[in-house]
Amino acid sequence: MFRMISRNRFAVGPWIMGGLCLLLPLQYGFGQNAERDTQKLNTRLSDINTFFATVMANPQTAIPQAVLGNAKGIIVVMKSGSRFGGRKGGTGIVIVRDERNGQLGVPSFILSQDENWGLVVAGKMVDSIYLLMDSDGLSILSENRFRIGSAVKAAVGPTTAQPDVQVDASILVYSDTPGSAPGTFYSGGILYGEITANRLYYNDDSITMQDLLFNYSGEPTAEILNFVQVVDKYVGEFKVVKKKRIGSIIF
Repeated sequence: MFRMISRNRFAVGPWIMGGLCLLLPLQYGFGQNAERDTQKLNTRLSDINTFFATVMANPQTAIPQAVLGNAKGIIVVMKSGSRFGGRKGGTGIVIVRDERNGQLGVPSFILSQDENWGLVVAGKMVDSIYLLMDSDGLSILSENRFRIGSAVKAAVGPTTAQPDVQVDASILVYSDTPGSAPGTFYSGGILYGEITANRLYYNDDSITMQDLLFNYSGEPTAEILNFVQVVDKYVGEFKVVKKKRIGSIIF
């Protein structure tokens, strides 16, 4: 009996050790993949910073200070040069301004459902910025999947070269390539929150796009802060002054 138990005991040992040897490389490999994918997302943020600065450097494409300062949310969608997950189409971010303090929050990573990710200029799809200018514009973010210029009107916005042009739309569209005249109606493809990327980047297996945009209380990464600083640089000292009525006087 002792001999049988001993044989079984020592037979199990190598099996357990073999299983552990298999598991350790898997866990190590998973960690490496997560780190690599996080770096891809940081690269995406860096590419977006560069693109945004390029748009703002040209008066023919730059967003006027007052328009950018009044925007309640910003969506940036770029073609798949720095895409996450190796898919075709557009990738980007959406970020919302906190109405209580006027500060930009943290972004949600987003994807396009198809290859229609932005403006078409000279027959070519170009990287695009969408400014959500009011509560109707923000309303598209209530679902994880949304379309620009469908239920809520979107149009090409005025630039610093044409600052006095008034465009009546809840979403204003911009690019680094001069194209359609301000006020031109725009309808884009379907975008949606990139669940896997968001959960990886913010290290939270249950976080949603809405959590990030409206309820997030964690610390932003350096790459996120860089984007916020790029936007704030062009907003400058501009402040949105809310008018208040006191008696018959409006301040």
